[in-house]
Amino acid sequence: MNVPADVLIVSPHLDDAVLSCFALLTGEAPADVVSVFAGRPDPPRVAWSERVMGFPDSDATMAARHAENDRALAGLARAVEALDLLDEDYIDGPRPLASAAPIAAYVRAWLAARSGGRVAVPAGAGRVAGRVRARIERVVGPRGGVTPHPDHVFVRDAVLPLLGDGTLGELTLYEELPYLWSGDTRQMVEGLAARAGLRATVSEAPVDRHAKAQRIAVYASQLEHLAIGGRRLEDASVLPPAERYFSLA
Repeated sequence: MNVPADVLIVSPHLDDAVLSCFALLTGEAPADVVSVFAGRPDPPRVAWSERVMGFPDSDATMAARHAENDRALAGLARAVEALDLLDEDYIDGPRPLASAAPIAAYVRAWLAARSGGRVAVPAGAGRVAGRVRARIERVVGPRGGVTPHPDHVFVRDAVLPLLGDGTLGELTLYEELPYLWSGDTRQMVEGLAARAGLRATVSEAPVDRHAKAQRIAVYASQLEHLAIGGRRLEDASVLPPAERYFSLA
């Protein structure tokens, strides 16, 4: 009898696992979730998140987001944990490269405790402008579509080296909502794999869109700014019927 391997979903923010990995959360394999950028600034700050969501400061924002995430994942994830790295809204300037170390360390520790476990990280979906288009947009401005979230790309790139050092034999990349509506994720992943000397394969997993929409609706603080082009993610009819995953080996 084949027992499905445990899976760790590395979620950049306190909602990405439900948004993009519902098939893994509702699958046969036990799923754990770690949210990476879940820390609270000290002292508290008032940033874009607070102005958009109406919270008085970052303490209130992060308290609400942790509570939403716990409720949304209840009964789906076996374990729900969080790192104390800060969301990009709460850092000044580029994210320090040293922030990759605790992400990789967490994944290593999780794998050491679970022989044969699988790890899933964001693919970095979104609209990526080529060199010519990027030059044009510097003059005329962006021409539509959502670019990959830098926090998502940072998490992916923090874990990707574990393929090269033998810690991982295979890594799963998940295609993220709502960014997948803005670009060709498959082409991007195949390019990433080619540059790293890896092999990429794609698979799709069907999801219960109504059940997924109900869980997404729990993230009340996020729903307004996650909507793109009038498509609200708590509306089951706009959700893709299947999630896409890319395996790098």
